[in-house]
This record gives sequence, structure tokens and C-alpha cells, in this order.
Amino acid sequence: MNEIAAILNSHKSYLKSSEIAKLFNVDHSTVFLWVKKKQLKPIKTPGGNFRFAKSEVEKLFRETKAQTGQERRKHPRFAVAFNVALTSDFNGDKVSALLRDISAEGISVAIKRESPLAGNIVSGKCTELSVRDCDSVVLKNGFTAEIRHVSDSNDGNVCVGLLVRK
Repeated sequence: MNEIAAILNSHKSYLKSSEIAKLFNVDHSTVFLWVKKKQLKPIKTPGGNFRFAKSEVEKLFRETKAQTGQERRKHPRFAVAFNVALTSDFNGDKVSALLRDISAEGISVAIKRESPLAGNIVSGKCTELSVRDCDSVVLKNGFTAEIRHVSDSNDGNVCVGLLVRK
């Protein structure tokens, strides 16, 4: 049983902030930000620690998942802009793309919407991409990454979030 299922299936009525952080895949400081924004209402124990009603946390979890359809980002990301070459695991399609941001666990790339590769990604046929640097300046070695999410952009691109395999 994974940690999220264990937390949600526990018989406890109240959860610790560390359990909420694991549930939402965020840093514990984010939980306290939600308290400050009044998205979560804590109960203070006699020892001065916060506990949160499980029913309230489950409600926020459902609302958050419904709004985003995916897990929230846990690590900071850094904006960059350089060209990379992508190769599809589906049929070997190759295309040049713009690397937009980097985080500790992944990257985001922008692919021209009209490219065949973008169509295969949006349709779900392509699930992995090989990434290499076009200019051999930033990325020393290429790598394979799993497609985690896809979104349409207003600038004629498809934005693809990639989880970098370690």
C-alpha cells in the first residue's frame, strides 16, 4: 500500500502537517501557507502542534485533484530558454523544441503544435521522449524522460512536462 493510500485509509480523525505534505506531494511549509490563506483550519494540541481534521483534508485533496488533475509541484523550477532535440519512443519522430524550465525532477519543453510529434504526444501514443542538446552547450549527455502532462499554450505550442529518469 502506498503512503497516500495509507494516510487516507487510516482510522485517525486528525492528520499531522507532515502527512498532509506527503498526501499533496508538497513541502511542509506549503501546508502552513494553506493555513495562513485559510484553506486549512488547524487544531492546536496542548503541546502546541497543529492537527488537521481528516475530513477537511480529504475535501481539499478532492478539490485540488479536480482542479489540476495532477500532483502539485514539490521542487522549485528555473526558467531557461534553449533548443533541444526530441525523439519519440512511439515511431522515432524527431523535432526541435524549446526547453522552458528545469526542476529537480523534470523539465518542460514547448513543441510546435503542428508538428507530427506534438499530435502523437497529445493523443497519448507517445509516452517517452529522448532529449539531447542541439548546441551541445548546456546538456552534456542526452536522457530519456517520461511524459507526465501536456497542455496547450497560447503561443502556438504544446507544452510537455517530462519526468527525467534517474
